[in-house]
Amino acid sequence: MNDKITFLPPEPITLLDEENDEEDGHETRVRSSSAVNAAFRICKISVDNFTMVKGDKGTKFGVWKVTSILEHRQKGGNRSIETFRRYSDFVILRENILVNLQGTNIKIPELPSTVPWYKCWKYQEINYDHTWLNERRKGLEYFINFVILNERIFNVCKDLIITFLKN
Repeated sequence: MNDKITFLPPEPITLLDEENDEEDGHETRVRSSSAVNAAFRICKISVDNFTMVKGDKGTKFGVWKVTSILEHRQKGGNRSIETFRRYSDFVILRENILVNLQGTNIKIPELPSTVPWYKCWKYQEINYDHTWLNERRKGLEYFINFVILNERIFNVCKDLIITFLKN
């Protein structure tokens, strides 16, 4: 078994506040740290370290290391929780968030694109393309940070998000 772990150093992402207040049309800031419980809040989530994993029946798939940085409210200091998620896990999370937000005007960013159909036959080769992987990583990191830093989204979908971030 010749599985290689590829390290992609994280690049900074930028969250843009593009939301408007419904009532007066003025831009509002709803970004803040998301409260997990009375003791901890999520400060940031990083997505990095793409790894190819050999699955059942010889199939291979990629997983991303998702690191949640938690700040302790009373004691100060940070803790981190690491979990591994596939791209399809992000897709399911986004779909579930959209279901929970039905009837609201809250916009959720798109996930980075999937492998184009005309490149599917080269799927394994694409999973080693550092440029493509880095763009996907930045898109996934932007998406998850957008979700956790938007209080309205986090408050409605807290259980979904915490389940996604658990080991």
